[in-house]
Parts: sequence; C-alpha cells; structure tokens
Amino acid sequence: MTRFLGLFSRKEFIALSILALGLAVSPCRLEAQGSTLVGPDGSVDWNRYYSSGEVEQILREFSALFPELTELYTIGESLEGRKLWVMEVTAEGTGPASEKPALYLDGGIHSGELTGSQVALYALGQLLVGYGEDSEVTGLLERYAFYVRPKFNPDGSDLALIYDQSLRSTVRPWDEDEDGRFDEDPGEDLDGDGWITTMRIPDPEGDWYAHPEDDRIMVRMRGGRSGEESPAIPEGAVRYRVEAEGVDNDGDGRVNEDGIGGIDMNRNFPRNWELVHLQSGAGPFPLSEPETYATVEFINEHPNITSIVHGHTSGGFVYRLPSASAPSLFPTNDLALIEHLGVPYTETTGRPVRPSATHPTEHRYGTLMTWAYWDQGIIGWVPEYSPGPEAWVTDYDGDGEIDALEEMRFNDQELGGRYFSAWTSYRHPEEGDLEVGG
Repeated sequence: MTRFLGLFSRKEFIALSILALGLAVSPCRLEAQGSTLVGPDGSVDWNRYYSSGEVEQILREFSALFPELTELYTIGESLEGRKLWVMEVTAEGTGPASEKPALYLDGGIHSGELTGSQVALYALGQLLVGYGEDSEVTGLLERYAFYVRPKFNPDGSDLALIYDQSLRSTVRPWDEDEDGRFDEDPGEDLDGDGWITTMRIPDPEGDWYAHPEDDRIMVRMRGGRSGEESPAIPEGAVRYRVEAEGVDNDGDGRVNEDGIGGIDMNRNFPRNWELVHLQSGAGPFPLSEPETYATVEFINEHPNITSIVHGHTSGGFVYRLPSASAPSLFPTNDLALIEHLGVPYTETTGRPVRPSATHPTEHRYGTLMTWAYWDQGIIGWVPEYSPGPEAWVTDYDGDGEIDALEEMRFNDQELGGRYFSAWTSYRHPEEGDLEVGG
C-alpha cells in the first residue's frame, strides 16, 4: 500500500522531527539590512510572521544565496491569483531531487494558523544554512529531497495576518447563514486598534461576568440563557453578553455570522469526500479550490514523495493516520508501521502522536492525509505545533493548573501585555454603550 518507506534511519527521523516539526527554534534577530529579508549568511528574523509577498521575497533570496541546493517554482495560482510557491531542496551534486526519496512539507492551509507556515519556512532555512555545517543536515540533503511550501493558502493567510479577519481557509465567498447572500457579515475593527477582538455588553441575564480579582478577565457561566441552573456568581459582579467585534450588517439579529469564506480546504480532497450536510466546509465538489487541485497535481507528478508533513497549529501533538475513514478499514500492517514511526517523535519531544479518526462514522472527510495514503500510498503527519498555555505559562500558585489569572499575569509580566487589548468604551449603533477589547 505505501510508497517506498526507507526514507529515514531512526537518527535521521529524529533530526527531521526537530527540523520539520519546529521544535528547536533558536530565534535570530536581523540587523538592519535595507530591503532584504535574508541576511548574507542565510539568517532570517524568526520573531515575526510574514505575508505571502514577504515569503515570496524570502524564497527568492534563499534561491539566490543557495543555487546549488534549491529550485524555486510555482505549482499554480490561488483563487485571487497569488502564486503557489514551492522550493525544492537537495544537494544537486549527488543527484537530482526527482531521483531521491522526498518529503513534502507545507503549512497554512487554515488561514489563521500562521505557525504552520512559519515552521515550514524555518525548516527550509535550517536545511539551507545547515548544509556543510551540520553533518545530519548535510546527510539528509545529499541522500534525500524536500519540497517545501510555506504558504498553502496565501489569500486566507494574508487576510488573517494583515486584516485580522477570522476565516477557516479559502476566501471563496460562501453563504454560511443560508440567507442567499455571501460573506455579508464579517467581523469589523470598530475601535480602530488594528484588531478584531470582542465586545462585552452589560446584560443582567448575560452568560458572562467580570472576574472579581481582575475585571479584564471574562468568566463564562454555566447555564445562562440556556435555562439550566447557574452557579452563584460573586456578589456585585456585573453580567455581560460577549460577542465578536462587529455589527449586524445584514439585519438578521446576529453579529458576524457570515464572514469571509466558509470552505475548509482540508475537507476538499477527493478521497472519502462528503457533501456539506455530513462535512461542513467541504466545498461544492472535491478539488473545487485551485490550491487543493494544485496540491494533488503536484504530488501526482512527484512519485518520489514518500512522506508528507502537513503543518497546522493548535494542540501541541501530531495527528497520524487513519484520518477521514473508519479505523476498521485501515490495514493493520500499515497501522503498525505508522505507530512505530511515531515513537521517536514522542521520545524526542515528549508530545503525543494521536490518530485523527477513532470512530467508524464520526470523523473528518476529505483530508489531505487520507487522499495521500489511499490514492498514493504516502504516510502523512499533521503536526498541531502550538501547545496550550499549560505548556508555557508559569504556574504561579504551584497548584499544577493554569488559570485565567495566571495567563493574564504571564502576559503582563513576560510578554509586555501584547496579547490583551484593554477594554475601551464604545457607542455601538445597535447595542448602545459597551466595551471593546479582550
């Protein structure tokens, strides 16, 4: 069933886990370099995210610096006409990429999951600067090839990064609220601070209240309007409704319910695809999106690809096969191999490897890793790179848990308060006086 799987020795697999899964990031800040984004030694400022245009510039500069290791080309265009860039990396002196087993690494299929794109770009940089300096990297590039695609979804990624819009994937218009109109009620930056955050609206029957020890923090009640009995709230606590920042553009009584896009491109692949009544975001038909079509075409045309790392963001673990299919249908011999290959990742990082599908019918449909396995014999991995706050916020009271107060304190003391927007008063055209922030 699988393509040639003798791609990595155990040691090489661990090295690739550290590289491709972004777990050994050592940030290096650039000095001023004019209009360039890559230093003469191949260094890049890894302390920020990059737009699709900036990523293109970085790829071009990498290509100019490392011509003996790279080939840069496009595999198609996005819905809005942006180039879908792939960088091929191998030591060409030991043979062309097409004659070597290869790994395909991407990121950013989901618009707001910018970490996936950054890890792909970082891994690319480490391969290039490590060749000739690091024995493991040198060995990898002399024996194998890499196809690195940092921006799977450049349209959606730019919309999330530059305009702070919340959308799952492609920007293709979609009628999410089924009112016959498309994308007519997206979020809005009402207070002009550059972020689309939340609104807290005073409401004696609201489901939220301000934390008594830090009124910046909103605490959600059990029950609220649902009719269940709610626990007692602190005496004097003010109750609120909390909504996403915006207005009711279409007059249906809801805010931001039909934002930009609606299709999930990781539900748009042809193997075990389903209509939207079973799989939300699946799109009108398999490979309806130019980005997914280009992916399938590229992998079809590169039979030397033996593994896929499909980068995502949230959770701090790796999804493995099976994915968009009933686990009972999965070949047991391949499953044993996949479980075996996942062991070094956990040993190296301490993070788990989990099956994407565990139920015969309640699973995703139309994912990349399912199509790659069943149609191409490729084993794929879906790393969710970023762990939750329990992995990085200080447990100030030592109780073994991280609560909202500790998260806010960590943001204040360690992150300079960058990840909280102060509540500010705002006169809303529909709700009246409220506060925007969060």
